[in-house]
Amino acid sequence: MAENFIDAELEYYLEELRGKTQNGLTLEAAADKMRRHPHGAPPEEILKEAMDIFRHQTDLIVEYDTAESVVREHSTGNWYDGPQPNDIYWPHLKKGIEAKIGDAVIGVDEASSQVVASLRPSGDSDFDTRGLVLGYVQSGKTTNFLSVMAKAADVGYRFFIVLTGITESLRSQTQERLDSQLVNGTPNWIKLTTRDNDFKDTQETNRENAASYLSNNQNRVIAVVKKNVAVLRKLNHFIKSAGVHADNCPILIIDDEADQASISVSKDPDTNPSAINEQIRILLDNNKAAYVAYTATPFANILVNPNTHQDIYPRDFIHVLPKPEGYFGTEMIFGVSSPHGEDFEESDGLNMIRRVEEEESDALRPPTKKHGKEEEWDPYIPESLTQAVRWFIIASAARRARGAYAHSSMLIHTAMRTNAHEKTKELLEPEIHRLRQEFLNKPEIWEEQWFTESETVRAEEFDNPKHSFEELSVHIPQVIEELKLIVDNSRSDERLEYNSDEPATVIVIGANTLSRGLTLEGLICSYFVRNATAYDTLLQMGRWFGFRFGYQDLPRIWLTEDLEHWFQALSLVELDLRQDFSRYAREGISPMDFLPRIRLTPGIEVTNRAKQQSMVKAHVSFSGQRVQTILFNHRDKDWLKHNIDATKGLVEELKVRQLPQINKSNGTVVFRQVPNESILDFLKKYKIQENALLGDQGSKALIDYIRKEQESGSIREWSVSFFGKSVKEDASESKTIDLGLDKEISLIMRSQMFNSRQGVANIKTLVGSLDRLNDVDLNKSEWESINERIKADKGRSREAVLIAEHASFIGADVGHIAIYAIDKDSTTSQKADSKSPKAHQQRKNLNAEEHVIGVGIFFPESNRPEGSVEYVSVIAPDEETRERIKDAKEEDLHVKS
Repeated sequence: MAENFIDAELEYYLEELRGKTQNGLTLEAAADKMRRHPHGAPPEEILKEAMDIFRHQTDLIVEYDTAESVVREHSTGNWYDGPQPNDIYWPHLKKGIEAKIGDAVIGVDEASSQVVASLRPSGDSDFDTRGLVLGYVQSGKTTNFLSVMAKAADVGYRFFIVLTGITESLRSQTQERLDSQLVNGTPNWIKLTTRDNDFKDTQETNRENAASYLSNNQNRVIAVVKKNVAVLRKLNHFIKSAGVHADNCPILIIDDEADQASISVSKDPDTNPSAINEQIRILLDNNKAAYVAYTATPFANILVNPNTHQDIYPRDFIHVLPKPEGYFGTEMIFGVSSPHGEDFEESDGLNMIRRVEEEESDALRPPTKKHGKEEEWDPYIPESLTQAVRWFIIASAARRARGAYAHSSMLIHTAMRTNAHEKTKELLEPEIHRLRQEFLNKPEIWEEQWFTESETVRAEEFDNPKHSFEELSVHIPQVIEELKLIVDNSRSDERLEYNSDEPATVIVIGANTLSRGLTLEGLICSYFVRNATAYDTLLQMGRWFGFRFGYQDLPRIWLTEDLEHWFQALSLVELDLRQDFSRYAREGISPMDFLPRIRLTPGIEVTNRAKQQSMVKAHVSFSGQRVQTILFNHRDKDWLKHNIDATKGLVEELKVRQLPQINKSNGTVVFRQVPNESILDFLKKYKIQENALLGDQGSKALIDYIRKEQESGSIREWSVSFFGKSVKEDASESKTIDLGLDKEISLIMRSQMFNSRQGVANIKTLVGSLDRLNDVDLNKSEWESINERIKADKGRSREAVLIAEHASFIGADVGHIAIYAIDKDSTTSQKADSKSPKAHQQRKNLNAEEHVIGVGIFFPESNRPEGSVEYVSVIAPDEETRERIKDAKEEDLHVKS
């Protein structure tokens, strides 16, 4: 950085280069202009050294691995070389951030510099940048865009517009944060909005003031506005009234919660956009406008038609922020499992989910109106909500026992309708009084719940202090005394607000006003039974995602069975999409050259149907993937027996073909050179559980894919492995199954998840990490060598290494199918703690009616670009759009001097 340079002359010319590139020149054009300076050119040797330093710094920002970046190359070259010692806004903001998160500010610094480098120089004659920053729910996106704004202010951007959600509570919360962290304490800011006032078209913001504000290079003008048609119309009128001064003013528009309200939902979004989207387009039509969308749920944004140039498709860049250390997201809470075996570790997640039965969820959810009339509704507090409230009080007391007298919140989200919120509060008031009496008269109930829950997720796992019930119970009366019930919805007068000087203990009841952007401080407990029908709606309602420093063991979430399984599915959808972005970033593919894919999940929409009008089905290959069955109808004896018979049929087919049977020392039996027809016949007969993530098609997608691979020559033949447990010959107690092989094979063990659906066992993981190579004859040293390559090869995933190894031994056009015979009496090795037999377990015994046949399929790399339908994407850029991009690049190549 410049602060390390000792030579004042070098530093002077470096600053000259920096100023000229920020005015829209390429580095080379800036140097040429300096060489033609009327008062003499700088020494060539020093100028070249300054250029090398500048080039090194800009390259360094591009190469940061903090965020995965998918960027459309700007042919003006790299222009931003990072913050400088004489900057005004970033150093001030950085100091405040560093005080809160310490060394983690380095990641914030790097990620925000990458976003700024993706913008255009503020001094460029015109620009209309479109970008997207993808974060996690409640993960620090605001900190990132605050940092981007500060750095953009330092390099000449002068008008900052933050589009918040659609509620005043979120807008005022955002305004307050920007004021306290960015605006207050730094000079030259002109605030067009305040904490209590959204943008108003008053005399304070008339035409003369607009021209004055936007024409002064020293001014930094800021407006924090709701996505409201009337407000946006006034803002656009204000900008237009400044005339030419607005044309010359570089504007940075931050769209927070960019998938909410910003997307056009009209029947013809391209030519007749909906009202808010139309106003945003007018805003972006200014001569020098950079638009950066921020969201944790980008599904609607990446389904915007890329051919509508005026709209907000992120054609210039997508940055994927890393998951911060200590962040609780879908994967950590709900776990993740993949029937396709993509490159990520499967996990069960933390054991924090508690079940709300269907009849209980209806207790606080009013029935839908029929024929315009309200049905009779007799709400009550179900036992699960009583347990949740009791736990909230206990956990709040536990935090105080740990010395944390801080905000402590519980969320209750049962229904959209406001009358349900009021009724819930009305019922909870006497229930809390009853719980107060229960604690005084029957403290053993409270002690048992504390003991059970604290043994389920242990404090010591997170290096938190462990307290006895006696130690925390002394705080319970005060927690109950300070407990407040708040209804926060579109009709309520009272709003959820946190005073930094007075820690709150609050149970908040509401719906949409709590599900977008608004931070629930110290959220410990969530009771969530509201129905939701789309990915983005579900994820945004998950206010329990975020940071829980000092109380990572205490959060609990009460959910219905359907919601729990949808969140589990969404953990896979999220990972899958982020991995796509990561791959495109590594390959240097721009947002206009790839079409982001979104995995489909049966029973739930990707986003609001009105936002899906540019959506198309994407054909995706199973190339290089592994598919595994993890759901089984374990209580359906006929269904299970059908799959056993299908497996016996496969064995009989292999024997008829007189294929050699290889009995391996690890308990498996392998056949090689199996034709495609034998595998297809087996998959036609084998039943895949209908709710599996392969979708309603079951095995049809697999069969269609294999046929196409066979036709193209990508899959010539197969190996088939029958997996059994490796046992000694004298281990007579080992259970076996007769599948028609030369000898019976020993059954393997697979327990089910404790929260598996009724009648459907979810075993989470079937295949082992090295099972792909089971059909390869390897000695011990060869296995060790492969394991070492997996550890050492950071550039490739484990799966990619295994595919390459398999191809080198067996052939690049050979698939491998693995059959797993699972003991119907499989038990879990996860035992309930003897001290706490009621502690919540994550696994339980399989308890199947018949032995279970699981299937894993390892596909070789394909030479075809298309395959099974399992995803959706956006329509591709048309020829006119591509020509526009090409013309823009050619225009950029013209060196301004």
